[in-house]
Amino acid sequence: MEVGSTTFVVKYLGFRTTSHLWGIKYTRNPVDEMVKQAKLQLTSDKQPLALLKLQVSSSGIHVSPMPQNQNPSCPTGRFPIEAISYGVQDIVYTRVFAMIVVNENQKVTADSLPFRCHAFVCDSRETARKLTIELASAFEVYSKRVKGEGKDGTSETRSTGSADGESDKGGIKKKKKFAIDLRSPEEIRKEDGAAGEGEPSEEFPDFSEA
Repeated sequence: MEVGSTTFVVKYLGFRTTSHLWGIKYTRNPVDEMVKQAKLQLTSDKQPLALLKLQVSSSGIHVSPMPQNQNPSCPTGRFPIEAISYGVQDIVYTRVFAMIVVNENQKVTADSLPFRCHAFVCDSRETARKLTIELASAFEVYSKRVKGEGKDGTSETRSTGSADGESDKGGIKKKKKFAIDLRSPEEIRKEDGAAGEGEPSEEFPDFSEA
């Protein structure tokens, strides 16, 4: 286990391309699509969702299959902290944590965007919230670290936690921006006018069967 990391056991829903760096409206549709696909997968070929160990630290999110995992189609390795631009507890499927990851090496075209929304199912909405809070804390540590290295890193704590940092890639300083939405699903729905998204639910995907 990485020093200073917090470990969760989650199910991997998958990923979808999205069109922006951050914001609940850029994770909502991808999550709906992934849940729909997971339901079809579970009823048609009975393929379970991948069971993963997810570790959160100031270097990013590291995922690896649990020994009892039966689905080989899952990510392994680390999502670097500087590549994660957004994290949120979903407002409809409240046991789902979603994050947007940016692939800086991918060329942006009309048909290809570098933003991917990854989604994970937790065993409860409380665990999904804890995961979100842990990632916010990791961003705070990362922001302070880059600031201590003489880079212009700032952070602020709000209902929606956000921070800035810089990385030096190829001799060019590139400013990183990321945001973690720490509001509850009910608060997001109320404040962002998302009442039409459907009522919050913990019913799917079922952690014990999915």
